[in-house]
Amino acid sequence: MLSTAKDLDAVIARLTRDPYRDLPRLVVMAATTDEPVIYSGRGGYAQLPAEPTEASELERLGEPATEDSIFELYSCTKLVATIAGLQLVEQGKIAVEDDASQYIPELKEAKMFKGFDEKGELMLEPLSRPVTIHHL
Repeated sequence: MLSTAKDLDAVIARLTRDPYRDLPRLVVMAATTDEPVIYSGRGGYAQLPAEPTEASELERLGEPATEDSIFELYSCTKLVATIAGLQLVEQGKIAVEDDASQYIPELKEAKMFKGFDEKGELMLEPLSRPVTIHHL
């Protein structure tokens, strides 16, 4: 069982030791309601050279991961956005029943798929109720 930041750092280093075989990058942050950051650790590379590179060259050619690194999350963005939204709900800043167009004005113009007409053209109809945070 892990008990210290030093233990977490060691696990991160082990998991990112070989970025071509293991995890290419890992950024871990932990927070509480009272403290914005109680742990911050990282390992691996935000950007790797295009071709697999020997470990000795990675230090020179790779871009080490930092807490501020930007890298692809692919489908994980849904999870990150959901967590952020639920944190706002928890803080009382938004409610799941809120009309989402308050925050994303383009949603006022959203239409719903109705089907296709006889020519195969897309048919849309107005929404019967506003899109809410819950729907997102």
